Amino acid sequence: MQIREITNFQEGDLEDNETHLQGLVREVREETGYVNCYVYNKLGLIYEKKVADDDDNTLFQMTSHYYLCELNDTRMIAQQLEAYESELQFTPKWVLIDEAIKQNENLGNTLENNRWLQRETFVLKELKRYVASGLLKLSY
Repeated sequence: MQIREITNFQEGDLEDNETHLQGLVREVREETGYVNCYVYNKLGLIYEKKVADDDDNTLFQMTSHYYLCELNDTRMIAQQLEAYESELQFTPKWVLIDEAIKQNENLGNTLENNRWLQRETFVLKELKRYVASGLLKLSY
């Protein structure tokens, strides 16, 4: 069995000699247009291993790293999206965590292959639980 592994951010790739933090700030800038992102600390990671959706002879492994970030200001540049992101008209939108969870759960009921959505919904619920415990303060 062939192993295909992704060991960085969900959609983005780390560039040469780029740290996770540098890659995260770059990805925020490219995908949202916001240029002044501050990274506080790593909240955790999720490691996934499964048979690839497109090839039963390939094992797909992915490590997703999660960080607490904040914008220092709302200064923006034009988004630098991948072709499929532009086609889907990706735009940044601020939502409360409960709204994000609800939207993900609603969307999850309409998609057949939604492992990424299940993962992200799980992370949002864990983040909400962490905030409710008082261990993490979020301002919104």
